[in-house]
Amino acid sequence: MTALHRIVLAAVEECNEHLEPSIQVDEHGNGFLYGREGVLDSVGLVSLLVMVEQQIEEELNISLDLTSGEQNLNQKNSPFATIHQFVDYLQHLMAESSVQTH
Repeated sequence: MTALHRIVLAAVEECNEHLEPSIQVDEHGNGFLYGREGVLDSVGLVSLLVMVEQQIEEELNISLDLTSGEQNLNQKNSPFATIHQFVDYLQHLMAESSVQTH
């Protein structure tokens, strides 16, 4: 499991303390977050994104702004639909920011 996956799962666990029904995470560390099959509404999603931003900053010393991309909330194939899609999206953003800073 990657550091990003671990960070997202920890944030999901924290969100689940306040959710009913909770986000169900399968044995592969995946689950539905947002959208048609997801548990989170837009406010819950923003809360999750802020938690993940903070943990990435603290643990990896990388600053990402996940909440400014409102277009991502409205995409048919949102990068926040599942845990795995979200982790893939984070990896993509980090790769982009690495290229831009070098």
